[in-house]
Amino acid sequence: MGGPLPAQAQGTADLEVDDSLTLTVGDRTMELLATPGGETTDSLVVWLPEERICLTGNTFGPLFGHIPNFVTMRGDRYRDALTVIASIDRVRALRPELLLTGHFGPIAGAELIDAELTRLRNAVAYIHDETVAGMNAGKDVRTLM
Repeated sequence: MGGPLPAQAQGTADLEVDDSLTLTVGDRTMELLATPGGETTDSLVVWLPEERICLTGNTFGPLFGHIPNFVTMRGDRYRDALTVIASIDRVRALRPELLLTGHFGPIAGAELIDAELTRLRNAVAYIHDETVAGMNAGKDVRTLM
């Protein structure tokens, strides 16, 4: 082990997306939207506005509708709950008809998607708010867990 990384392992971006970028490829418009509350700090979703399809990858974690891992078993970075909420709200505001996640089949139906994203957002907010309230009340970490 050791030595420099091979050239192909060195990241080189020829296009960076800070918050959003709209592209037109042929007849298709797509929007790249930053969602830094996803599993990586450079997470983004791809929004196809004419089709009302959102490709989210693992923005919401490996299983859609489940509480995301705020700290992974592999020791990955901590995910900030408020940033997760902002990312959920960003996708929710799109009102997608179809959601394509990083695992399993598509999730179809604007009402179902909105209900699941609302439930997920509220659950993350509850965990955040109750944890902060407990910390402010002087509860120890074991009690908070």
